[in-house]
Amino acid sequence: TYDAASGSIVTNGSNQYISVPQISTSITNVTMQAWVYVTVPSKGPFIKNGTAGGGYAIGIGSNAYDVTGSNVNMLVYGTPGWINTGVSYGTTGWKLVTMTMDGTSTARAYVNGSLIGTYATTPNASFTGALNFGANIGDQSVFYNGKFAAAYFYDRALSLAEIQQNYNAFSSKTTAYS
Repeated sequence: TYDAASGSIVTNGSNQYISVPQISTSITNVTMQAWVYVTVPSKGPFIKNGTAGGGYAIGIGSNAYDVTGSNVNMLVYGTPGWINTGVSYGTTGWKLVTMTMDGTSTARAYVNGSLIGTYATTPNASFTGALNFGANIGDQSVFYNGKFAAAYFYDRALSLAEIQQNYNAFSSKTTAYS
């Protein structure tokens, strides 16, 4: 559904999600970023590139995004698989959530322009499927109950300064994602 008050798309956590055609099958030099209304605690993926047993994702949960919790979690199909950062999203509210994969497939998680952590990965070399917001389709089909206001996908790993620039450009808005 659409929430006019916040200018966002709302998913119900049981079967709704946003899907766009596959943008990239790259496991290196990519950035996925979205303004998400994070409810603490909760569970589910915010952004997942690929379906079934492939791709990579960032979301919220305990030790994984299929278990209710407050931590920043990533999933990189291959090695290590689940990445529990051990870092909480903190309070409920709008957050700019970012995941990058650099030229060596090193995954990085950012929240509101701050680096959460850097993780060595060896992702599966190929995957298929759409870019989904609020769902991991085909592998447990986990869904997120929340709001999405804006999303960005880049064909390179943004630097910390660029991620902070994106955060600062919209963090002071009085509706949608502030």
